[in-house]
Amino acid sequence: MYKYTLTNRRRSDCPFCGKDGKYGAFMNTKTGELASIEFGMCSSCRESKRPPDNYVQRDSNYVEENKLAYFEADTLKFNTINQFYMPKYYVQNNFIEGLEQKFGEDRVKRVVDLYKLGRFDDSGIVFPYLYTDTHICTAKIMFYDDNLNRVKEGKKQYPRYLHNLCYQTDGYWCYDFRDFDIDENGDEVLIPFKLKLCLFGHNQIVNDKQKTICLVESEKTAVIMSIVFPEFIWVASGGKTLIQDYKFLFFTRRKCLVFADMSENDNVYDYWLEKLTEYSRKYGYDFEFIDYYSEFLENDETIINYCKGKGFDIADFVLHFNINNSYVKFIKNKLEFTLNKDASHEAPMLISENN
Repeated sequence: MYKYTLTNRRRSDCPFCGKDGKYGAFMNTKTGELASIEFGMCSSCRESKRPPDNYVQRDSNYVEENKLAYFEADTLKFNTINQFYMPKYYVQNNFIEGLEQKFGEDRVKRVVDLYKLGRFDDSGIVFPYLYTDTHICTAKIMFYDDNLNRVKEGKKQYPRYLHNLCYQTDGYWCYDFRDFDIDENGDEVLIPFKLKLCLFGHNQIVNDKQKTICLVESEKTAVIMSIVFPEFIWVASGGKTLIQDYKFLFFTRRKCLVFADMSENDNVYDYWLEKLTEYSRKYGYDFEFIDYYSEFLENDETIINYCKGKGFDIADFVLHFNINNSYVKFIKNKLEFTLNKDASHEAPMLISENN
């Protein structure tokens, strides 16, 4: 179980809806100590704030997420995804409609169907994490504005996950996908969801054994690049540190091109290079890092540093630097050269291009 569970031992006023005495506390299941007062859940509006160290650990009656086998983990029912992927009525969505304006409805419909993207209320986009076509680890909900930029204020600034979703829409409709039980004291307790997260788009690797795999960080980037280069499989980690070794089990004897996000001091690139090089040596994977910007920007340090400061990724270059299709042509030639060059090598090897 999780490190913390809900308890009625302390009730306070809800910081979300303001109702008196509705905010229940989280309690450490091992020590019985209550978490700080800011952490809790409202029995009225169902909003919650969970302790940041609410991890699962095997050595104290918990289960580490990276030790949990996929077949042991909990999954979402496909109907849960379908209600957003195939809504019964029109749901406005900034992300999907923003893509349609830039790339056209037909190309966007293909990737919506490919990734089973969903339309959530308040214009949230649902990114399902499909291990296979029928095994749904969970789904991430994110909010974008009309220009495909992340909303970075208010309740929409944080990603949400369907497996533990409690969300009240702007129209005061409440979504609650959590499961609860009653303990021996009559208290309502949250039933933990055993999560084993795969790469976003992983089911495509299972379905297609021929295409070259491309690894990026964000789901948005994977979707955009799949529109631009459908001849590749684009998968996303969902975060800088979410590249654990177990997520690459299906990468054996498969080519994978890596597009690390730009960052100040190249910390993302360095982290990914260290981890993926380790996995390559340990498991024989064939990762190759692609420098997708230095040559295109003519090694202009001023522009490069600006882009690093903004945390640009390859999709940002497609969106902001593709004047007269110049960037798409550039990266297409670069990838063709890379793959043709590697085709002449008998043994796979990890090659890193300097940032």
